[in-house]
Amino acid sequence: MFKEEAPNDILSLWVSFLEYKAETGQKTHYREQDLVKLATLAYIESCSIQGVKPDMATLESLLQTSAPSQGLVLSELNKLLPNRGDRYQKIRRTIRDFFLSKRDPNSVTDLTNAHEAALAGRAAPVFAALGQARDIAKASGKPLTEDTLVAFMKMLTQVQAAGEATKLWNEIIQAGITPSQQAWNALLLAVSKTGRGRARLGQAEAVLQKMPTRDDSTYATLIQIYVQAKRFDLVEEVAKDKLTHPIISQAYLQAVASEGNKVKFESTLAKLKEMKIPFTIATYNSILSFHVRTKNYDAVYPVMDEIIAAGVTPDIATYTILIDFTLKTLRDRGELPTEEVFDSFFSEVKRFGLEVNEFTLTAIMDGLSKAGAIRSAQDLFNHLQKTNKATIVTYISIITAEFSKGRVAEAESHFKEMLSEGYSVRPTHWAALFEGFSLNGRDKSALEYLNALDQNGMALSSLNKFSYYFLLRCALDKKNFELAEKVFEILEKNKSESVLSPKTLFTVKELKDAGVEIPEALNARL
Repeated sequence: MFKEEAPNDILSLWVSFLEYKAETGQKTHYREQDLVKLATLAYIESCSIQGVKPDMATLESLLQTSAPSQGLVLSELNKLLPNRGDRYQKIRRTIRDFFLSKRDPNSVTDLTNAHEAALAGRAAPVFAALGQARDIAKASGKPLTEDTLVAFMKMLTQVQAAGEATKLWNEIIQAGITPSQQAWNALLLAVSKTGRGRARLGQAEAVLQKMPTRDDSTYATLIQIYVQAKRFDLVEEVAKDKLTHPIISQAYLQAVASEGNKVKFESTLAKLKEMKIPFTIATYNSILSFHVRTKNYDAVYPVMDEIIAAGVTPDIATYTILIDFTLKTLRDRGELPTEEVFDSFFSEVKRFGLEVNEFTLTAIMDGLSKAGAIRSAQDLFNHLQKTNKATIVTYISIITAEFSKGRVAEAESHFKEMLSEGYSVRPTHWAALFEGFSLNGRDKSALEYLNALDQNGMALSSLNKFSYYFLLRCALDKKNFELAEKVFEILEKNKSESVLSPKTLFTVKELKDAGVEIPEALNARL
């Protein structure tokens, strides 16, 4: 009956089944759970046909039992409609919206999971969580609260997507919400990480002027911004007379650590300890990082003891600093890192409850790379290769790190190695390669790989909007119009012009102004 698209007949039969069961008290030879799943599918499809929203109370009244989970219902649908045609897609969308409508878009659990991903530097789960929260809000009719939007603003800024964070600020304003202090503070930090370096300080100060009030978090954020801009004179001005405020005093200590003045750092640290200011893990990390950077290695383990004694939990950044410290001290002694060294380190990580998985390892490698410790990142990656723990995620991490340091040959070698290992290389991975070539002005290499993809019929499945941007940007910067023309040829052949972002279209216009001939379909979009 289900395959014949007769959901109402199935529901009538289900009601008859329940009546028969109630009258006779007999068990059937059918697995009742299978019938429950089928009746659920029939009810959902019937609602879809009638254009009404399914209702959980109505469904459970019809079933005379609890409704099966979304996963079980989808599994049954996959079994009944394996060809996944239009009917399948319509029912699947209705199932998804139905179950989403019962969830809370402002769920603390979902936000906590996204926050943990942000702390590990994982952008994809943060974007996925935001997308899901939006879907739930739409399906349930419950709006995202300001607290939720602000939480995502902070997370997006943390995973280097500050531009997206400022869009959430616009949503707060468009929703008619009067921004809270925490929303203003989140915006202040986001704009300080958006756009070109020189403009960031001005953007932050413009937001500061508009803020109706300021609190300790505002001043702590300001200190971070001034450190980014190397304006340590302004740091002193903000921190003056405010060191009794824990959040400000810790931001100030982190600023002094960044400044690199050893005498000033040690005197500030001693002063804050005398004041009994409780430190967060971020402050302890800045202390550890300062000691490693200044080769005051004897002070590292006492700080770790302080962390444990204070009941503070180490995070990814802590272990990033510690692995860098471990590998640097080995190199200073002329020793090579052994499996025992890494095993000991990972045991320490596990001891404090941090799971050692590809995301943890990638976050540590990313942290090492951003701190300029590319040799330590390479040592860690080599260990993962030797112990068969390397994944495509760790490959991309080391490739991106090497490109960022101008180590193009090493990055390209790792990319080729990744291909030869048989990993499933997706468009995001190709984008990382083309971004690296663009960053380092390797237009000829970019063209070589692009030609290979096209010749093997892989261009359409391998290139996304980011790859197109990096390729065209590289062509423009290096005035390699052959590369630009090849990109345009691929776009025209595959009718992919619609995937280009506004930013890419602007680059296309610049190429046109430089004399490059633009295909008609693409020219129409300019």
